[in-house]
Amino acid sequence: MSRVRSAISWMVVLLVLGVSFCYAAAPRIVAPEGSANTPIAFGVGDLKNAIGKLQVDVVVRVVTAGQAKTPAAKQALKVLSPKPESFAIARVGREIAIVGRDQVGAMYGCFELAERADLAGRSALDIKKTIAQSPTVEFRAVNPFLTLPYKEDDKNWWFLQEDYWKGYLDQLARARINWIDLHGMYDIKTTGFPNIYPYFIISEKFPDVGVEPEIARRNLAMLNKVIQMAKARGIKFAIMSYSAGWNGQGLRKPTSQATPENLAAYTREVVRKMIEQCPGLDMIGFRIGESGQKEDFYRESYIPAIAQAGRKIALYTRTWGARKEQILLIGKQFPNRFFIEIKYNGEQFGPPYIVAGGRMKNWRDYSYQQYYSYPRVYKIIYQLRANGTHRVFPWGNPGLAARANECSLLAGSIGLCVEPIDAYYPKYDFRHRDDSPNKWYKWQYERDWLWYHVWGRTAYDPSTAKRDEIWVRMFEKRFGKEVARELYNAMKWASMIVPDAYTAYSLGPDHRNHAPELEWGGDVKAWSEGQPFDTQNVMSPKEYADFLVSGGLTARATPLRMASYLAEEARRTREYVEQARKKVRRPTAEFNDLTTELTALSYLGDYYSHKLFAACVYALMNATSDVSLELPIRIELKSAVAAWRNLAKIGDEHYKPFVDTLRMHTEEFTWSKEGEKLAQDLKVLDDTVEQIKASGKTGKAPPIAIDVGVRGPVVVSCQSELSGPGSQPNTKKLTVRAAFENPAKVDKVFLRTKPFPSDKGDWTPSPMTKQGSVWVGEADVDPEGLMWCIEAYGVDGIGSMWPDFRKETPYRYVAPWEATK
Repeated sequence: MSRVRSAISWMVVLLVLGVSFCYAAAPRIVAPEGSANTPIAFGVGDLKNAIGKLQVDVVVRVVTAGQAKTPAAKQALKVLSPKPESFAIARVGREIAIVGRDQVGAMYGCFELAERADLAGRSALDIKKTIAQSPTVEFRAVNPFLTLPYKEDDKNWWFLQEDYWKGYLDQLARARINWIDLHGMYDIKTTGFPNIYPYFIISEKFPDVGVEPEIARRNLAMLNKVIQMAKARGIKFAIMSYSAGWNGQGLRKPTSQATPENLAAYTREVVRKMIEQCPGLDMIGFRIGESGQKEDFYRESYIPAIAQAGRKIALYTRTWGARKEQILLIGKQFPNRFFIEIKYNGEQFGPPYIVAGGRMKNWRDYSYQQYYSYPRVYKIIYQLRANGTHRVFPWGNPGLAARANECSLLAGSIGLCVEPIDAYYPKYDFRHRDDSPNKWYKWQYERDWLWYHVWGRTAYDPSTAKRDEIWVRMFEKRFGKEVARELYNAMKWASMIVPDAYTAYSLGPDHRNHAPELEWGGDVKAWSEGQPFDTQNVMSPKEYADFLVSGGLTARATPLRMASYLAEEARRTREYVEQARKKVRRPTAEFNDLTTELTALSYLGDYYSHKLFAACVYALMNATSDVSLELPIRIELKSAVAAWRNLAKIGDEHYKPFVDTLRMHTEEFTWSKEGEKLAQDLKVLDDTVEQIKASGKTGKAPPIAIDVGVRGPVVVSCQSELSGPGSQPNTKKLTVRAAFENPAKVDKVFLRTKPFPSDKGDWTPSPMTKQGSVWVGEADVDPEGLMWCIEAYGVDGIGSMWPDFRKETPYRYVAPWEATK
């Protein structure tokens, strides 16, 4: 009783002294009336979960720009960007206002405040300075393929599963991805691309074309449901059909003949019906190349169909296999709503920038060709077909994604769509062994959560790539605080392996040319004669050997430098994985799965590193007839075999044989089976040594030089100016001025230039002149534009390229312009 009296006495004293006791209420969130099932409602749901338990007496008001009436909303409105999907957050007194330029912007503002509260707690709501963000990349799309059933029956087809779409769309919205660019159909077994319309639309003119009518109605109903679910999360929907025929898995055999006239009449009808029967569809399109039809077929079918449908809808196509003059004829009929998709470095994700010159010049349709040159009646979207390189292992490096996203804005293009890791594969977990303790997810996108976040978040705001606390927190919520940073670092390092491997050694730009995660890549002779993907910035093994023998100059990265990068990436990945394994308290199946897959990927990095080193020394042995190099080659090849065996061992324990029909042409792939080919390496080496000895040639190879940690001249400032006219008619003059660190040690500098069209001309060096402490170069630029960079050599003969391809897009450019007549 005395304790109670004492407590009451103290409370009386505190009250006399003016100390009050109050418990702040939870924040109250106010959304506009009628916002149910809208992007605002979705964003508010996340915000409530994040701040609902915080004891802060504030009102959070979520509105769009036209509803900004309160003091806090008006404060936010002052800094709100005019761009769609922008937002601003301000606080005045007890009110916080989240103001979106539109509903999607308001949703993103909710995500932003929720994330800040998750990271900082109550202090995140004490907003002193208005927060404002707007999208850097306008078009931020994921590019899934509508794969047909594979080992599942029709009723269990992934496309029909609502739980698939709910989780997928939730993830995309939070990743700030604003488009689904759905291409189809795709048959995993045959690698064919059947026409999409027979699976969804019933034709009156050709009633026996397609699936059974009840199946088509079912599929169309699901498509409309998915589109509406996407709309409620701020995601627009586009569909592109890859062919115009009537054949495909599950389709009936029609009585009508597939004549050009019948196919055109059918296409006009079903395209019109798709637009009419999918009122939420935002964009519709077609592939020309490999579709079996020319441009005029689509011009004479899609354009009338859109006109007959009676509503405005955007139209898009791919430049693959198309002709620009025909594309222009289509685009002129759709001003401001015609888009073209261009392949971003073919069908692989190696360098995080659009490669210019070198091999790309001859790959034509695999890059942008002359589509930037005027006239232009379209907006450009890049199709980053990452499923060529990334087919199996998890991936997520914010820095690389940010660089690729920013480069997608080249010369006024509006963004990119990215193929996910399951684009050409089943959407469910089809690789794990059925008895694997690491089996934890149902849908592939659940494992690849980071993939979607790094692509979407760094497209909306590239600076997010440098905010490690955001990414670490994502890992913390899944795996625990004690291992979050280690797993994030392991993922970052591991995610550099495949891009660097493909940059250093590429069998070609197509999905069907190269699967870097799966194949050995050929014997050591093939590697020695092979090429990097970006020959402007990386040397081949043969070029490296010739460089050593001739004693010439190079500013490009040698394959040995690329090998050293890969070795470090593999080592760092394993180090961080082991640190995480030692620290983890309760390893989950997801934790075990991730660390196992990253370890396997690290061994792939080791394989590429050793094979590149062996290829360089093998090329040098061939160039010099120095058979004493046999031993280091043999050592490297044996190390490559050991690395592959480590990869295969994990693969056998972790995965069952799985499908890869696009490149590996099997439904039973294993690394063990592929690894049987590695025995050819030592046989090729033995045969080569015997041939050199039999020839009677002898030689002494120069010392092997590894350009790791070696610095050529460093550019500290560079200014460019475009003036006119140039020395040739209809040109302008580009003047470049570069200043270097330690200018007295700079010996030679060249301005390297290339015509802007990807399929026109290659890099040409022109000497720059020294004017005081600055080097100056000039070049004529015609209306097609120009790319340029700087190549410099020190007095010690060591070279460098600026910009550095390891840090940024390795060129600057003058964009094409419309010439006056």
